[in-house]
Amino acid sequence: MIMRLLFLVAYVSLLLSPAHMVMAATIELTQQERAWLNKNPEIRIGIDRQWMPYVYERSPGTITGVEADLLERINTLTGANIKLVLGQWKDMVAQAERGEIHGVAVSVAHPERAKFFLFSSSPYKSSRFIYVRGERESSLRSMADLNGRKVGLLAGNLMDKKVLSRWPEITLVEKVSNQDLALGLLNKEIDGAIFTLSLSLMIREEMIPDLRIGFSVPESEAALGYSINKEYPELLSIINKGLEAIPPNEVQSILDKWSANTAKATPRTELSDAETAWLKAHPVIRTQIFNSPPINYWENGPHGIAVDTVEAILGKLGVRLEYEHGPSWSETLDAMRTRNGVDLLLNAKYTPEQEAFLTYSNDHLTQPLLIFSRTDEKGILGLDDLAGKTVAVEQGYGLRETLAKNHPHIKQVLYEDTVSALAAVSSKQADAYIGGLMVAQYHIAQRGFSNIKVAAGTNLGSHTQAFAARKDWPELISILNKGLASLSVDERNAIHRKYASVEFAERIDYTLLWRVLVGASLIIAGVFYWNRRLAHEITLRKAAECKYHEINKQLEGAAHKLAQSNAELEQFAYAASHDMREPLRMISSYLGLLGRRYGACLDQDGHEFLAFAKDGATRLDRMILGLLDYSRIGRTSRPREPVPLTDVLAEAVTNLQVAIEAAQACVNIPTPLPQVLGHREELVRLFQNLIANAVKYCSPERTSAVTITAERDDTRWRISVADNGIGIAPENHDRVFGIFQRLHGVDVEGAGIGLASCKKIVQHHDGNIWVEGEQGKGCTIVLTLPATE
Repeated sequence: MIMRLLFLVAYVSLLLSPAHMVMAATIELTQQERAWLNKNPEIRIGIDRQWMPYVYERSPGTITGVEADLLERINTLTGANIKLVLGQWKDMVAQAERGEIHGVAVSVAHPERAKFFLFSSSPYKSSRFIYVRGERESSLRSMADLNGRKVGLLAGNLMDKKVLSRWPEITLVEKVSNQDLALGLLNKEIDGAIFTLSLSLMIREEMIPDLRIGFSVPESEAALGYSINKEYPELLSIINKGLEAIPPNEVQSILDKWSANTAKATPRTELSDAETAWLKAHPVIRTQIFNSPPINYWENGPHGIAVDTVEAILGKLGVRLEYEHGPSWSETLDAMRTRNGVDLLLNAKYTPEQEAFLTYSNDHLTQPLLIFSRTDEKGILGLDDLAGKTVAVEQGYGLRETLAKNHPHIKQVLYEDTVSALAAVSSKQADAYIGGLMVAQYHIAQRGFSNIKVAAGTNLGSHTQAFAARKDWPELISILNKGLASLSVDERNAIHRKYASVEFAERIDYTLLWRVLVGASLIIAGVFYWNRRLAHEITLRKAAECKYHEINKQLEGAAHKLAQSNAELEQFAYAASHDMREPLRMISSYLGLLGRRYGACLDQDGHEFLAFAKDGATRLDRMILGLLDYSRIGRTSRPREPVPLTDVLAEAVTNLQVAIEAAQACVNIPTPLPQVLGHREELVRLFQNLIANAVKYCSPERTSAVTITAERDDTRWRISVADNGIGIAPENHDRVFGIFQRLHGVDVEGAGIGLASCKKIVQHHDGNIWVEGEQGKGCTIVLTLPATE
């Protein structure tokens, strides 16, 4: 009887065991699928290493996140051994296309990639967002606001490129990683960046300041799944069976588990009896403040991110902190070594020698290590570009040894602190500085180092900081670790924002309100008039120069002076327009702030006046951007080189694909087309503008058709871009090439800069451009470019 009972208990235990439950949950594979798994004991799926929350690399070989959990579930159900491979997205896609890995995760089923991949079913979806700089960059609120601006996207991300192609007036700038997208925004190389919420999580994880989500991209939701190399149809079937067997609520639970979009309630810090007793015996803890803003510093009392963090932890527990300041870092360490110093350090970095007398908490602060250089320094894209250059490094940090060991080609110069190192870069005593983003950006703003920029990222990881207590106080470190774990994302972000932003007082001042409105309107009107007049001056000078050369080539000296005057005028236009954007941003920001805070106090006229001012500021910003782009044309010092027009036109048409399809237009390009001498990027912009205009001004009475032809004319190629659209009246043939000249009013979008830019590009290539055709009978733009022979 006892044996029967024991057998019954064992049998029931087996039925209820996890192993049996997994076996019961497995799915049935075909003989071919099982055979394929036997031949492929390890399956490698690629994913971008920075795509949180889909993947987190907590340490080498330790991968967690949505995709890790999802693939673990598929492995359990199917018996497969699918592992994630981390890298940059562009490289992952290329490896999957070559068959070096089996496929990629978090992928969209693009028809363009069907020649390489088979596509799985989709377990979840994701939308795109536009990221912008800081809370004051409020003028970017929709995709229309990005026309004429630069938007960054991840290299190799076909989905983002497709989405942005719906706005052909946006200039696309590819970046190799999420971090490079964020740095491009910080460094003002780009005006916005497109990505999913992954970028937001990376910004939060790295504590990168002054970046935020501006707005969502309309109609950008995409189904995400797995793209599997076409050589492995069995793997696709296995993955699809696994996905089908996972209930939707389980997928949602995985997404919720790794979602960081909503703030979680702060868990209470649960202390052990021993820790509680230790706190009662140590109600006061002494710590040291160093001059390390914004982490910790003394300014009529203790301040800084580390100060607020430790107060948020120990203050809740009734501990009083006593702050000392004065001794140097080395003096403080010497005192703690002999237990004659303070009890706690707020910003410590682990070193083996200090472990003899200190015990460390988990990291409470993480900063990406970046390269900073002067704004006029070109060509620094990574550590390898610092070979032979002088790099400022701070004393007392482990970075010095790391650089000496792994990058001996870099010339290091040691400085006492961050300010001294940045000052050396600013004054050209050093070529670059390597340091943490948060601290460097704080000092750049505080000290007015306006000629320093974020040049590039590094492969050195992040600069982490922890609390460090005297060796005989392990209880304090245990308490601090529990406190750090209890801080919510919102609490951490609030502490960080306190030292990275300025808050505005909420007080209604009607006098200020109307002064700002009237002043902003006058400034906008004045700057608008100034830009129009300056643009007119540039156009007149260009025309005078051309006429002067035609009348008398012998007056080369005078012509040279005129060309120099034009260059100086364009440089002045560039500098002035660039400088005007800052007060214009402030005007737009304060107009938005006034509308949000005091909108309820305004009558209908007040709202109308405010709307006029905001609209004027937006239009003026577009015109200034157009003028900036216009002034940049022809600034390259590179010699001309043979450029195949076939490739140029193919790229231009690809960039305009969405606009062409929306207009149901047909673009006819003959093959082959000749090569011309020129600069490829300017020629792409030239033909992209011409084709975009032809498509935009199509006739509603017939299907839009654009035809490109080329014929040899002595030492030049004569190229025509003809359309069957609404045409241009003969009296306007010359006028259309003037800057800010528009023939169709505000009912058709544009800044009046496209054809002016085309003319300048053609002139930079020593060519001519003109219009042929009549009103209502289509338009032909004819231009000449130098031949290669």
